[in-house]
Amino acid sequence: MAGLAQTDRLHPAIFLLLICIAMPFYFTVGSLWMSPNRAVLLLFFFPAVARWLSGAAGRIRGADFWVIGLCIWGAVAMFVSDGTNTIQFSGMMTVETFGAYLMGRAYIRTEAQYRTAIRVLGIIILVLIPGAIIESTTGIRIYNRLFDPILHTFPWANYEKRLHMFRAQTVFEHPILYGVFTAFCFAPLFAIARTRAGRLKSWISASPSIIATFFCLSMGAYLGVMIQLMLMAWGLVLRNVRNRWKILGGLVVAAYIFVDIFSNRTPFQVFSSYVTFDGQTAYWRVLIFKYGMENVWANPVFGLGAFVGDWKRPDFMVTSSVDNLWLVFTLRYGIPGFFLILGSFLSVLIGLMRARLTDPVLRAHRDALAFSLIGLGFATTTVHLWNATFIFMMFMLGASAWLSDVGSEAQVSRPEDVAGAGSARRVSDRTGLRARQPQAR
Repeated sequence: MAGLAQTDRLHPAIFLLLICIAMPFYFTVGSLWMSPNRAVLLLFFFPAVARWLSGAAGRIRGADFWVIGLCIWGAVAMFVSDGTNTIQFSGMMTVETFGAYLMGRAYIRTEAQYRTAIRVLGIIILVLIPGAIIESTTGIRIYNRLFDPILHTFPWANYEKRLHMFRAQTVFEHPILYGVFTAFCFAPLFAIARTRAGRLKSWISASPSIIATFFCLSMGAYLGVMIQLMLMAWGLVLRNVRNRWKILGGLVVAAYIFVDIFSNRTPFQVFSSYVTFDGQTAYWRVLIFKYGMENVWANPVFGLGAFVGDWKRPDFMVTSSVDNLWLVFTLRYGIPGFFLILGSFLSVLIGLMRARLTDPVLRAHRDALAFSLIGLGFATTTVHLWNATFIFMMFMLGASAWLSDVGSEAQVSRPEDVAGAGSARRVSDRTGLRARQPQAR
């Protein structure tokens, strides 16, 4: 039991990484731009690789190769486009992509470790909420003021007010990055409480995620939470329908085809017009997608390289910002880059969906993670992720692998989990966070 307890403790590297993701400052080492989370990734990159190669992180999975392929192709595409000027950029891309993925992959291996990591994220969100409220109502960024005297902090994004409030960015570079981070945590926080407590306590435990997300005042982040809620509701209402997720997938495909055929706008334009606070933002996103794709078709194989800010667009489009993670990767690394980042994402998601889990606690975690990843996938059509939030996304992709590895022999880690499994089995049917029990053959 002593060995098991040691295994179930959250590795200090993960605790350090999660705390550093919420640090609002940066520094330079020579010509290298550094942040606390980058420093942690550099420190633990080779130990994580060693754990992965040794089998301590479970068997090597298909998603691992997708992520490795993305890093290799990214380096090749940047070298073709920009030569040796991008060696430093491609090296850091590997650290932030494969390194962050491996941190979750190698150091989150049990239900107890995962649960602790999610609780740490919940505490971070609670700490950020007071600052978000102050920032939204007064414009004062208290976390930056703590570090301003001694370190470089992220500048204010200086966006217009919405709902008569400032858009809070707290410790991140942009309000929507803050919102995407807090929104992602909703379903996982709900699940770890729902498997142990009543419905009211589970909503109380997850509510800080919604409260925190509100103050970013960004529809893209709101979309992430709304999709999680809709998926939970679908799972609850159709909990006795065996093929409920296949039915939902079919309805989504049918809706896409219907809009594509009968609307005078593309499905993306229709989607953008609803996922925004104003029509001007929606129109701007359509322009970015339109001219961005023209750049993609002009550079389909290797893309534009690291310096994607030089993408061609009309003169009136002064800013080079591209509010779409998937489009940015396609612009930078060509169409192969798009398929590699999409393959990395879908490989993890499909692995979660196909995991044959018999324990209701683990199934609740699996469903929550899948819901959050789906919400993130849609939200990132409205925002590009960089620095801490991109590292967080890759970390969570890696931190999902333990559920796929557990398989049909899955058992919860601690005795109290086993004792609570019966209770979880009774309540999880009412949450939408649990797949059906296996049928007797």
